[in-house]
Amino acid sequence: MKSWTYVCLIIGLLLVVAPAGALVPDNIEILGTSPEWVTAGSNDVATVTVLVSNSSSPVPGVFVDFEVDNSTYGGIADACVETNETGMAAAIFKPGTLSGTATITTTVSCEGLDEPLKGNVDLYIDHAAPYGVADLWYEPEVTAGGATDITVRMADRY
Repeated sequence: MKSWTYVCLIIGLLLVVAPAGALVPDNIEILGTSPEWVTAGSNDVATVTVLVSNSSSPVPGVFVDFEVDNSTYGGIADACVETNETGMAAAIFKPGTLSGTATITTTVSCEGLDEPLKGNVDLYIDHAAPYGVADLWYEPEVTAGGATDITVRMADRY
């Protein structure tokens, strides 16, 4: 009778432990940013969304770290986000004052992984609206009826 108790106990433990091993993620997929472009110095925000999975099954309850390569481009609100029941996590990017391309790196580190899962996505930051004339180039003397090139370089506030 004791042996059946031990057999049932071992089978029960196997049923509990086996699903836990399946919850170790092996893939992080960046689904993208929405929108793809934001404006420097504006109140625009972009949502960066990732999917964490294990052999194409979503993994809930895993923490994802979001990091921007250059803080002058902007920052991430709530840089560490837990995946939901569908294995997705999203973070909000707020642009800084520099236009260019911000690379956002996502990292998943958890027990059972030999090395962290990483992914990155580029978010494009457009310059702000023109604020003033930065330079003006033209030939100061032109004969009557002639033509000349006039070049104006505009600058934004930043």
